[in-house]
Amino acid sequence: MHLRPAAAARAVALAATLVSGSCVDLKPAAPPPVRYLTVPPPSAAGGAAPDPADPRLRLAPIVSSAALGDRLVQRLSDYEVRFVDSVRFADPPDVLVRRALAAELFQGGGFTPSDVASRSLEVELVAFEEALRPRHEARVGLIVRVVGERGDAVTERIVEASAPIDGSDAALVAEALAAALVSAAAEVRDLAAR
Repeated sequence: MHLRPAAAARAVALAATLVSGSCVDLKPAAPPPVRYLTVPPPSAAGGAAPDPADPRLRLAPIVSSAALGDRLVQRLSDYEVRFVDSVRFADPPDVLVRRALAAELFQGGGFTPSDVASRSLEVELVAFEEALRPRHEARVGLIVRVVGERGDAVTERIVEASAPIDGSDAALVAEALAAALVSAAAEVRDLAAR
């Protein structure tokens, strides 16, 4: 049986590949190195500090979903997110939110921290993410409740803040999240002063 010249050439090339040891490497690729983001320390957003009738305020522990852990969350659409294993926060988002709120409320924000205050601020962190569409931006979402002495909600509101991300580097994401967090904290301060 004689092989046609093209078929013979393919057979020789296949044999040479097998013999030369240049087979395809079937080992999985090494994962990318993990990057840890630090969100810059919060400072008060500025502006006129409110003058609440009772400046004593209790800041309750921040509540958040277990999904908002140390991995970066990327929002792909209104209904889909993904978690980036190679980009993580050095401090959990709920800790970052508490720091930002404490800076905004108690460092020039007109409030005094107190465990015996007539009002308490309860905050649930519902978004701390990089949105990819329709605009590339950082988003922070909070459900805020100002609770009176008897445990009744005086005010309840959703606070959302965003900041544009001008590039694809993870450090730019952290910078934009910091800006969105300061904006959200200023809105919470104004809400608590009512």
